[in-house]
Amino acid sequence: MYASAQAHSSIDKATMLAGFGKAHLRSVITDERFAMRVDALRGVIEEDLAAGMRPCAIVATCGTTNTTAFDPIAPIAALAEEHDMWLHVDAAMAAPG
Repeated sequence: MYASAQAHSSIDKATMLAGFGKAHLRSVITDERFAMRVDALRGVIEEDLAAGMRPCAIVATCGTTNTTAFDPIAPIAALAEEHDMWLHVDAAMAAPG
């Protein structure tokens, strides 16, 4: 599984509850606005594929709770589709106020 380095700690907990274990959650570096870098995401996915692993899910964020960063959802979704991966968008900033 893959998530932004800015993702909420609930993503770590969900990874463990899903049975993947924390070792299988890859933290993807962010840009100057704290958004997940799609090139870095692609890189870690390719590394894992080369190592014989099967990437299964990406967690993108719409407004992280600590920096309010928004990940570039459309290119992340395209990458998820390219690799037949599940995409979850953690929409902290999309909730009604």
